[in-house]
Amino acid sequence: MYRFSIISFAAGSQLIGVSLYVMCSFAMGVVLLRETQSLWVYSGNALICTAMMSLMGPIFGNLSDRFGRTILSGIVAAVSAIWAAIALLLLDTVPMVLIAMITSFFACAAASCLGVVSISTPGLQAKRGDSGTTGSGLGKIQVAEQVARIAAPLLLLVYSPLSLQAVLIFICAFSVIELLISMHFYGQISALERSISVPGSAGQKPVRMRDMLKLAITDPVLKIFAPYLAISTACVELAVITLTPIVLSFATESQLGLAFSLANASAIAGSLLLSRQRPEWTRFSALKAFLIIEGVGSILIGIEALTSSIVVFTAALMAGFLIMPTSLVAAQVVWLGDAPRDQQGILSGLERFASWCLVPFAILLGPLLAPPLETGETLLDIEVLRTIAFGAAFGLFASTLVTWLLLITFGSKLRLDLREVR
Repeated sequence: MYRFSIISFAAGSQLIGVSLYVMCSFAMGVVLLRETQSLWVYSGNALICTAMMSLMGPIFGNLSDRFGRTILSGIVAAVSAIWAAIALLLLDTVPMVLIAMITSFFACAAASCLGVVSISTPGLQAKRGDSGTTGSGLGKIQVAEQVARIAAPLLLLVYSPLSLQAVLIFICAFSVIELLISMHFYGQISALERSISVPGSAGQKPVRMRDMLKLAITDPVLKIFAPYLAISTACVELAVITLTPIVLSFATESQLGLAFSLANASAIAGSLLLSRQRPEWTRFSALKAFLIIEGVGSILIGIEALTSSIVVFTAALMAGFLIMPTSLVAAQVVWLGDAPRDQQGILSGLERFASWCLVPFAILLGPLLAPPLETGETLLDIEVLRTIAFGAAFGLFASTLVTWLLLITFGSKLRLDLREVR
C-alpha cells in the first residue's frame, strides 16, 4: 500500500508538472506566435519557460529536502492557481503578451518544482546504490509524463484556434489538482521523509548551494555526463522551438496537434514497454543507452527539420518519442543511481539545472539568427529556421560522438571509480 502511494504521488506530480510546462511552452507559444507573428515574443515566452525549469531546479531540490515534498508542491501549485485565476480577470485590461509571460513564469516555476519532487520522491529507490530499483520506479512515472505531453496538442484539436483564456483555465485547473494531490498524500509522504532523516527535519542544516555543485564535480561519471546533458538538452530544445513555426508553414494547427498527439501516444507505448522490461540499470550502462538514443534522435531531428511533409514529420516524431522514455530514465539513473536517499531532492534539482542551464541561451539564437522578413505574407524566414533546426541536430550528433569517444578512452577508469564509490 505504501509503495502504491509513493508511485501515485510521484506519477501525479509528474503528470501535473509536465502538463503545466507543455501548456506554457507549446500551447501558449502557439497562441503568441499566431496573435503577434513575432519570433521575439514566441522565443521570449520559451526563454521564460526554460529559465524557470533550469534556475529553479536546485532551489526547489534544496527546499524539498528541507521542508518536505508535499508542503512545497502544494505551495507552488496554490501560487500558480491564484495567478491564473487573477489573469483570467485581467484579460480585458492588461496586454495579452504581459499576461502570458507572467503566467509562464509562475506555471513553469511550479512545473520545475513538481519535476524535482516527482523523481526524488522517497521510496522510488529502495536503498543506496540500487540503480536497478531506481530505474524501475522512474520507468513507472514516465508513463504519467508521456500522458501529460498529449494534453496541449489535443487542445489544439478541441480548441482551434486555441485562445489565451483556454490556456489559463487549464493551467488553473491543473494547479488546483496538484494542490489536492499534495494534501491527500501529505501524511504518508511526510512520514516516509521523516524515516530517512530529511535534512532540516531533525535539526540538521540543509546542504548549501555551493556544496550541491561539489556533488557533481567530484563524481567520476557526472564529470563527463553533466556537460553532455547540458549540450544535448539545449540542442533538442532549440530544435523543438524552431520546428513549430516550420511545421506551421506547411500544415495547420490541427495537423500539428494531431502529429504531437500521435507522437505522445507512441511515447506512452515506449514508457509501458520500458516499465514492462524492468531493465537492471547500472550507471555506466544507462549512460551508454542515453548516448545511443540521443544519437538516433539527432538523425530524426534532422529529418524533421528538412521535410515539408506532415506525414514524414509525424513518422519521425513518433519514432523519436517511442525511444524518449528510455532516454529520460537512463539520464535520471546516471544522475541518481548511487545517491544517498536523503540527498535525492538536492541531486534531482542539480539534474534539472544541468539539463536546462544552456537551453535559454540556445533559444536566444532563434530571433537573432532568424529576424522577421520585411516583405511577403509570412514574417518568419522558414529556410533560416530550417538551418537552425538542422544545425541543432548536427550539434547533438557531434556532442554525442565526442562523448562516446571519451567513454571509449576513459571507460575502464570510470568503472574502477564506480566500484570504489560503491
